[in-house]
Amino acid sequence: MALGGGPFGGDGPFGGAPGSPTGPPGPPQLIVTLREGWRPHEGGHLIHESGDEHRPDEHLPLGSLLRPTARHLLETAHEMLSRAERDLARSLRIVLPPGVDPEALAEVVRGWACVEKVQVGPEDVAPAGPNDLG
Repeated sequence: MALGGGPFGGDGPFGGAPGSPTGPPGPPQLIVTLREGWRPHEGGHLIHESGDEHRPDEHLPLGSLLRPTARHLLETAHEMLSRAERDLARSLRIVLPPGVDPEALAEVVRGWACVEKVQVGPEDVAPAGPNDLG
């Protein structure tokens, strides 16, 4: 059997998707925790329970993707979420396009008023998919 395009699909030597243990590394990413009351919103912006908005696309390189940790919570009104769901809804990943320095961009994101914490994440995410915003 030839390498690549294995039984599980993808481009890795054993058919793994980019970022999987058997595939090539995925793109760089930032792991972001938003401040209390903030969460991702459809359309790729961040919204506070008070109605305030932050538009990350104004500060991110073209080709960046917002990937909420729990996309299914985006459709639920903030006041209907449990404490644990509100905490989960505050987390997201920003998947960066090739050639972007994640450390430098992490400093920019740390300066956003809606952000509590930013970490440079491992390059282990799958390619763009239905859970991406924006």
